[in-house]
Amino acid sequence: MPGDNDQNPEPDWLLNLPTRSNDIGFAPDELVQCMVCGKRNAPHRTSCLYCGDAIAAGEIERLDARELESWENGFNVILLDSAQADVETAANQIASILDKERDVVASLLESNRPVPFCRLESEAKASLLGAKLEALGVMTTVVSDESLKVKSPPSRLRSLRFENESLTLELFNSGEKIDLRRDEIALIIPGVFTEDRTESIGKRKRKSTKTVQEIETSSDQPVIDIYSAHDPNGWRIPGTGFDFSCLGANKSLIVAENMKELEVKLAQFAPSARMIDDYKRLRSSLEVAWPSESKRDSQLSGVGLRQISNVFTTNNSGQFTKFSRLQRRLYEKEV
Repeated sequence: MPGDNDQNPEPDWLLNLPTRSNDIGFAPDELVQCMVCGKRNAPHRTSCLYCGDAIAAGEIERLDARELESWENGFNVILLDSAQADVETAANQIASILDKERDVVASLLESNRPVPFCRLESEAKASLLGAKLEALGVMTTVVSDESLKVKSPPSRLRSLRFENESLTLELFNSGEKIDLRRDEIALIIPGVFTEDRTESIGKRKRKSTKTVQEIETSSDQPVIDIYSAHDPNGWRIPGTGFDFSCLGANKSLIVAENMKELEVKLAQFAPSARMIDDYKRLRSSLEVAWPSESKRDSQLSGVGLRQISNVFTTNNSGQFTKFSRLQRRLYEKEV
């Protein structure tokens, strides 16, 4: 008995269709040869698909990296010095490797300050990228999220007392007092916590939701982190809940003025300490690898649960803590 295909032959136009419209994969001349096993790999790979060995940094054309979740332990490639690099050439190549906008990379290079290029899932990839950047005249170092200890921020302070040769710190929760000699104070790092909050109320109707009310608010809270030469955890002076009596007659009714006055007084009290006051200027650069954290909360209410309330918040507290701890890590390497 003849088969179904014999009874209903395919039309000629269907038989002649190509199996795909575009070439899949990379051209032979785009593949990168592993120097260990000799196999050829896609140009974006940093380790050989076949033997697992690292592919030479000079051969990397694009980094095979995924965006990490905030809870993952990443490895950060930190810019140290770009003074010897040709910014135009380096920005073009790094943008291609990291798949980022060229202007964004150029702004990182031009800052010539310790800022992260990217956050990667393995130390091997971070080191490989660092070697590639060094070949372009950009000096870097690799710092892990774990070493920055963001989940254990500097201890919050309730008050300060300036003595002749020492600074007395009072911890916020326990009231414990710690004395620091003025020459023990190593770093003074001012910053700001910013929280943007959007609250919206919507009405659900069939398959759509119509927003009937939306309120946006933003708040800034100045902070100052202090580190000693011997304690990497540090202490944090918050803009709220802090006793500014240590300012004496210079104490103001305005928190921002008090925090600025306290910065000046700390710098004068500990002249050997390093004042790192460029966090605000570098915030946009830090967003590239350390974006502000976002959170959305939703709740249904009303008759038939037809009203939905959304609260969307973003804050940079984790970002500032990373920046602050990074300065302390770099200080350790210098001394």
